[in-house]
Amino acid sequence: MTTPAARLDAHPDTPGEAAPAGRLSADRTLAVMTDVALVRLEPADWPAYRELRLAALADAASAFGTTLARERALTPEDWRARIQRGPTFVARAPRGDVGTATGIQGDEPGHAELVGMWVHPEWRGRGVGDLLVDAVIEWAAQSGYRGLNLWVSVGNDRAEALYARHGFARTGATQPIREEDPTRLELEMVRPL
Repeated sequence: MTTPAARLDAHPDTPGEAAPAGRLSADRTLAVMTDVALVRLEPADWPAYRELRLAALADAASAFGTTLARERALTPEDWRARIQRGPTFVARAPRGDVGTATGIQGDEPGHAELVGMWVHPEWRGRGVGDLLVDAVIEWAAQSGYRGLNLWVSVGNDRAEALYARHGFARTGATQPIREEDPTRLELEMVRPL
């Protein structure tokens, strides 16, 4: 996994711990971008994921298909189940987690889906988004998927440009972000693997 803006090294299974370059776990892909470590979460990491997800919803509520109130009501079991549905990657800086993205099986046969993508505002434009997108692309390719889909809010040009840099293109499909508000749309993008 490499990006033009980052030097990446492999790390062991323990989240946030460094290891000699070249050591890559079979089931968890971890990397470092300067001071940012890419960590694949385990179910026991649910409190950190909950905190990051709630921060994402507080920052960009209109970009997600759920609400802050709904997510706050989730139980620890709900959070663990979310992490188990597909690899959840977190960008971890020395002072805390600064971004997240998850890969899940998509609705289209042979395709995975990138969901839950978010980068803390102070870390946008610094390569964190690239690191997270690359992690999900690598997971999907290694898992044998033929394509990777995602949905991005209409008008979120910065996020769409990030995805386009990684080979995603619009499919022409749109849908409401939330059923209760059909005026807020998201557009589908896909990338072959």
